[in-house]
Amino acid sequence: MAGRSLVPQKIRPAKRRPGSALVKPSRPEAVPGTFDFRAIVHTGNSTLVDPLPEAVQSAIDRRAWDLSREAYEACRTFLARRVAYQAVCGNPRVVQPKRAIQVIAHTTLNQAMGPVHANALGQMETFIQMVATTAADTAAAIRRELGRGDATPEVSNG
Repeated sequence: MAGRSLVPQKIRPAKRRPGSALVKPSRPEAVPGTFDFRAIVHTGNSTLVDPLPEAVQSAIDRRAWDLSREAYEACRTFLARRVAYQAVCGNPRVVQPKRAIQVIAHTTLNQAMGPVHANALGQMETFIQMVATTAADTAAAIRRELGRGDATPEVSNG
């Protein structure tokens, strides 16, 4: 087995042109609550019609590399944590290389970037629920102060 890599060819780093994809875009899983990360990235803003000036294109390329480094670090951390969760077992704790490679090979971009998106949506939902509850409580307190009718808040939690 000397000289043979355990990492399948399709997930090894490869030299490629900027803008070319190493693998085909992954499709979101047919599971409720999932999303297509690529569709989210391509939504909003305007569609470019005219070619950009060289200086602007160069600035875009530089910034895209900076952002890709951040995404790379986030994906790397996600993959390491996923391997730790799904491919480490025993006492003492041992990484199962074959299982780890399977976990890495079958992880999609949507899975890697999904927790960030889901966490942001969860935080927004919590904040909106808190604001709705606070507004209802405040309205009830004002009604009590003014001696008007029922002071029970009318907020549904569903």
